Amino acid sequence: MSTSGKGKTLLFEHLPYIRFGGSIQGVLFLVFANGEAYFYPLNDKTKGDSPNSAKMITLEQSGRKFVRQADARSDASKPARGNDKYFVYDVALNLSPEFKVFTFAFPHGKGSAASSSSSSSGGKGAGKAGGRGASSDLARQPPRKILLSPNKRLLLMHGALHKGQNSLLVYQIMEDTPPYFRLIFYDMSFTFLDACFSPDSKSLVTIPSRYPCFIFLLNLNFVLGRVRNQHASSSAAAQARATTEATQGNGTIDIASSFAFDAAAESDTVTMKKISFDPRVVGPLAIIGPATGAFDQPLKMAHISSSNNIRAAPVNPKPFHFVTWNDEGTGEYCLWTIIANRKEKETIQFEWYPRLLYPKIRDSAWLEDSHTPKNFILDIQFSTKEGGKLLILLRRENYGKPSLNGIGIQMVKLSSKRPMGEEPADKLTKKICWYQCTESLDRKDVLALKWTNTLLLGNNNSGAIVIEGKGLFELVDYYFASSFQTLYDEFVHNVCNFIQVGRYHRFWTDVDGKLNVMVVTPQQTSIHPEWRELFDQSSQAIQQQFLNMRHLGRRIGYFITDIRKEDTGDDLEKIHARERGTKGKAIVDKPGTTGNGEEAASSSGSGNIDAFFGMHLYRCWNCKRTLLKPLQCSRCQSVVYCSRTCQRDDWAKHKVACDQTCPTYKVVK
Repeated sequence: MSTSGKGKTLLFEHLPYIRFGGSIQGVLFLVFANGEAYFYPLNDKTKGDSPNSAKMITLEQSGRKFVRQADARSDASKPARGNDKYFVYDVALNLSPEFKVFTFAFPHGKGSAASSSSSSSGGKGAGKAGGRGASSDLARQPPRKILLSPNKRLLLMHGALHKGQNSLLVYQIMEDTPPYFRLIFYDMSFTFLDACFSPDSKSLVTIPSRYPCFIFLLNLNFVLGRVRNQHASSSAAAQARATTEATQGNGTIDIASSFAFDAAAESDTVTMKKISFDPRVVGPLAIIGPATGAFDQPLKMAHISSSNNIRAAPVNPKPFHFVTWNDEGTGEYCLWTIIANRKEKETIQFEWYPRLLYPKIRDSAWLEDSHTPKNFILDIQFSTKEGGKLLILLRRENYGKPSLNGIGIQMVKLSSKRPMGEEPADKLTKKICWYQCTESLDRKDVLALKWTNTLLLGNNNSGAIVIEGKGLFELVDYYFASSFQTLYDEFVHNVCNFIQVGRYHRFWTDVDGKLNVMVVTPQQTSIHPEWRELFDQSSQAIQQQFLNMRHLGRRIGYFITDIRKEDTGDDLEKIHARERGTKGKAIVDKPGTTGNGEEAASSSGSGNIDAFFGMHLYRCWNCKRTLLKPLQCSRCQSVVYCSRTCQRDDWAKHKVACDQTCPTYKVVK
């Protein structure tokens, strides 16, 4: 493609609250490799529900072939037999220039055209920059991470440009006011190893580069309050409201409210003389850590991800808020929970629970050998629907079988039982299986990773991954997986990102930024057995139901396989028997699971959260917010403000002192 094209899709999400271009069901939010952001409106005309000129995808009884639309219509007119009444259309959509709403600044890459077209990807829904054949001087480097907050109203970019500097940026997504993206936070990118949002979308959670054993939690709610609360209530009422919201009924804590200041009224419209810098406001900062890992060593973290909703699992009194991991090959990750003491509401604590993926590597010293099997965690995402699962992107190396090496995905269930105990040997029947999606070891081949609803079948979320040139793969349960639409070569070779909207529409983009949608017809409510219910059964009747559903899945494009046969972990089980000594071993006696697909905890601990409110920095004389770059009174230079608005509001009180300090000073109008 030419350098003027949009390139591959880095972020592809559904924003249901945006009203744009006549949309009645929100918009599709797309960010491309060249930095362009689009809102595609969703309504009956734009969703492709009338596929008169679309290509129909199906599977004939004779084999994998395309069915012409004329034949499809004649088949549809005949009496339906069983599940044969469903068909899938692939509809091309028009992503016109009028849908472009913003352009983000991405840094230019260096190197040859080949290297620029395979630049690194990262984060949720990340892809490659530039596209095919992009010249080296015009290729763009995508951000290291780009993601939305759990409430889909904030956008994070780790590695985009701001004022010519590579930065960590947070934008607020405005609902109906161009330019739709308002920058509310920025800092230098190299300051942080990784960043994400808190589960309540009110705080920015980071791992600082200089302190990888700690998690820094910076409040963002005060920034949003400047826009939403133009007529804020009194300070006492706001403080009481924050205290009430801080401790919830289930004992968990509203993280941001615990460290929040009042949100004073402020106008963002500057009508006076412009200044040469922007006053940046900083909020309360919470420091979480340090912790001890599974091998009884200080836990050094390189990556972090947060739960999408802390209320998603009401049966769990202590839901997990964050998960961290590093770039070592141990397969170790750590779950974090923030809790409030109900008796002492001012006391806030954190708990951590290290985990090891199956098969476990329990001897850290053994990993020093370059030829031993290794499990490298590339990404982890909490389930968006059920709240009790993790989707793990994993790279395996040095296993005995080719089918056990490469890049794949793995689903882990999180239990509410803590601490975990070892299960009896007769209950160790469920293994967390890894689904190989590509034999390649290159992270750049992964274009997108996300939780998604399945197309037509079932109601449970599945984990999905898009591999460049190989298509879309879904892990529909712990040990059943599917490659999607392998009968459609154009989709397999060109898809780079997708999103499911409802039960009957799957939107997808190709490597050149073109937008399509797969539509299942007829769109009517049908009763189909759930995949999870079938997988855990062994009766003949259930097996027959599964075969019927697998047949229906093949017509739609699902080719379901059982991944338990390959992923046995024999390589590591043999090594475990030859382990010597105890130094460097994980704190477990022998491999075990909780019986529900989750690995037993290796160790756990708790500690208090330290909160800092920036007392060493300037604070606004009017609203008391802490400032990084204050606006100073030009007369007396003894007071500072966060904005011209606060300065005008405080002038009546400050005028007397200012006149006494500078009696001969005259203001030139």
